[in-house]
Amino acid sequence: MFEVILGVSIVALVLYDVYQTIVVPRFKASTFRLAPFLVGQLLWPSYKKFALTKDCPLKDVLLGSFATLGFVTLFIVWMALLIGGFGLMFLGEGQYVTPHITDYWTALYAAGTAVMTLGSGDAISVTGPARFTALSAALTGIVFMAIAVSFIFTMQGAVQKRETVVNTLESRLGGSTTGLGLLLRYKELHINRTLGQSFNQWELWAAELLESHRAFPLLSYFRSAKSCVSWVTILGALLDASALTMAAVTGEATGEARLFFELATKTVQSLTKFLNLKVVEEAQVSEGEYAQALALLDAAGYHVRPGKDSFVHFASLRMQYTSHVKALASHLVSLSPSLIGNLEAPAVTLPKSNVIQVSSVRGRHLRLVK
Repeated sequence: MFEVILGVSIVALVLYDVYQTIVVPRFKASTFRLAPFLVGQLLWPSYKKFALTKDCPLKDVLLGSFATLGFVTLFIVWMALLIGGFGLMFLGEGQYVTPHITDYWTALYAAGTAVMTLGSGDAISVTGPARFTALSAALTGIVFMAIAVSFIFTMQGAVQKRETVVNTLESRLGGSTTGLGLLLRYKELHINRTLGQSFNQWELWAAELLESHRAFPLLSYFRSAKSCVSWVTILGALLDASALTMAAVTGEATGEARLFFELATKTVQSLTKFLNLKVVEEAQVSEGEYAQALALLDAAGYHVRPGKDSFVHFASLRMQYTSHVKALASHLVSLSPSLIGNLEAPAVTLPKSNVIQVSSVRGRHLRLVK
């Protein structure tokens, strides 16, 4: 009887995990679940540590293969636990099977043939309890296989939808991976008037990220095609772009930028929580670096907001997301975006007086009053 109860408990645990992971994916960080624990806390840390010891391009191949390997491993563990659970049930009901089952290995074989619907006929259930167990195992195996296959297509669809936006933004960023570079690129191409429409589209993308990656944590480990530049890098750059638009630029889609900022900030904060990541407060952008960003925006033709209040506003906005973005980037081995990046910043002089002189590329000067 003990074997039957233990077997039922194992099967119920697996079915609950499959149900919560695939059928109704609503992951809660406070609830123990086998799939997030196995993938995020057991497999990924050791796999990442091993992959980082290798040189490129082997490192990129290993990191890019983890999501697929993680799903296959999860599928095998689920199947093994199902067979093990039904094996315990067959062992407890061995006297109702012909020939009688007296050891666990024989019970495992009987459970395996039932779950995978092989129908070998080596063991025949002759009475009610064993027949019910055999039918339950066969039904569970069929449903499990169907759900697993559908899950693969669901994951592929979500990844392709995410990467469509990532690839589009990579082209719009040009050679940069910063939000500042995105704003400069829009001005260079004379499409800065479409920033509001773009922020609206990116807001929808952030909403899809929040829903899909919170529902399916394994999605986070599917990497983008370009090495080190992932959806985390792009999302961080977009957050920087929205923060700059809100704090430093006048007349350029401030409302749309705020709507995107609020949802995208919620997205990175939620994902770090669901992945159980440790968020460490990072040093914020310096006033000198912010002055260089203003000079670049001014040189490109934006109307900027010089002044201490502008810097304080930007710093307060960036504080809400930068630590979470860096935690995600570190966990997923992705590039964490910076404010200036590889852009060529104009010379900035920070005198001891209360006025900061910023020499722009066009020979103009901004006065940032402390």
